[in-house]
Amino acid sequence: MGVVEGMAKDQAGMNFIQKFRAGLLFFREYPKFQRESFRDALKYILVLGLIVGAPTVLPHAMEDHRVAGYKLKWIEEKVPEFKIDGGKLSVIDKTPVVDKENGGVFALDTTGKLNADTILKDYSYGLVLTEDRMFNKDITVKEKLYSALQKQLMGKALSKEDLIRVLGLRMMGVYSFLNYLIKYYLELFFIALVISLCGLVAGKVLAVKLRLADLYRLTLFALTLPMVFALLVSLLPVRSMLFAGIYFALASVFLIRAVVGMNDGEMAKARPKRG
Repeated sequence: MGVVEGMAKDQAGMNFIQKFRAGLLFFREYPKFQRESFRDALKYILVLGLIVGAPTVLPHAMEDHRVAGYKLKWIEEKVPEFKIDGGKLSVIDKTPVVDKENGGVFALDTTGKLNADTILKDYSYGLVLTEDRMFNKDITVKEKLYSALQKQLMGKALSKEDLIRVLGLRMMGVYSFLNYLIKYYLELFFIALVISLCGLVAGKVLAVKLRLADLYRLTLFALTLPMVFALLVSLLPVRSMLFAGIYFALASVFLIRAVVGMNDGEMAKARPKRG
């Protein structure tokens, strides 16, 4: 039995746990992934990304949920009933109303006496409702005209409850988690592409004929240990660009090690069918 045939037999039916273990030892176990299809690599990285990425993004989503809860409570308990129609907010009760609590600031003003930027500048989050627009701050300030909101809702007049739904305050934790997770995956795929291009350059230098698609597929598996490393680093109280450099270097070294260990014949024979 040849080396390639033996390799194929060894890898038949390799499950996620087996791939994960081999991925942690990619430096020496890379041949095990040469017969894995791109679909297998994609399924693996999606599952691993969920397992490793969820704990990484969850604290950020929880913080967004906490802040949204403060905004929701303020609107429900402190803001009088109002109506937004014709791009204008009208309220019977006297304004302005300003509340500073839980590290944030919230204001309702239809008189034009208050300056939203001045109110928000010293706070990490807040919400200011003026006569014709709102200023929603979560680190950065997002300004939105009521007329634009109504246009999105086919010109419908908005009540207080409608505004709560538009802002997504009750489901902010879920929205934020999905948003951060999607960004995590996009960053992961981009990093894999950059590392694959580095592997392609290494192949040119070493006179090893490789396809970018093959390198990208192997890189998805080579990211196993760096992703686990990144998860552990995210649990530390300190942040440093050095950790990001280590993450990138680990995956790059693993892939280049695989390139060095390959020759044209091995890659051609081990290349999987498309799928």
